[in-house]
Amino acid sequence: MHSFFFKRLVFSIVLIAATGHAFALDFYDTRDAAKDGDSEAQYQLGVMFKEGQIVIRNYTEALYWLTAASDQGHPKAYESLGDMYYNGWGVKLNYGIAAEMYRRAAVKGEPSAQASLARMFRKGRGLSQNYKDALRWARRAAEQGNPEGQFNLGVLFERGQGTFQSYNAALRWYQRAANSGHGEAAYRLGTFYEKGNGVAIDLQVAGNWYQIAAERGAEHAHRALRRLGR
Repeated sequence: MHSFFFKRLVFSIVLIAATGHAFALDFYDTRDAAKDGDSEAQYQLGVMFKEGQIVIRNYTEALYWLTAASDQGHPKAYESLGDMYYNGWGVKLNYGIAAEMYRRAAVKGEPSAQASLARMFRKGRGLSQNYKDALRWARRAAEQGNPEGQFNLGVLFERGQGTFQSYNAALRWYQRAANSGHGEAAYRLGTFYEKGNGVAIDLQVAGNWYQIAAERGAEHAHRALRRLGR
């Protein structure tokens, strides 16, 4: 008995030292609650293992606890499972399962899941390509302030997919997404100012947006900067 509590104390101290967060001690409470069937605790424990928070990343454990939470209808657990299947984290990549998990979370009002579902409808991954459904879910996410939803809505307006084509509407949604830190949206704004889509051509402004996009890891942004001589 003394040995068990000593090991637990040592492990707790190690967690605190490794993470710098006193809440590492909550791991045990979360684990115990998860074992008792608490869906929120199961979700939180799954996220800990999926993202390597407090504990060492373990996708097998993450899958187990997120599945347990999703079996009780936990919306964020559905979404996290969708991420695992979409990216092939600890499971075989499966867009079909990912889309279904995102759908279950989306209908429960999770904006990031709505944005992910919109992306899958727009690209036809895991389900039939459907721009009208992409627009519907992107708008729901965007109106809740989700940057990925705002970006997807911008793409649909720019290309006239599922709706009328409008550079002005696209610009507005890209701007909102970029202001919330979305790198690809910043890149798209750069292209608008470089090409004059809905705005006057302004290579200085275009370069500024490309620079922001590059700093956020957006693809093609560095190439665009070189094209502008920056």
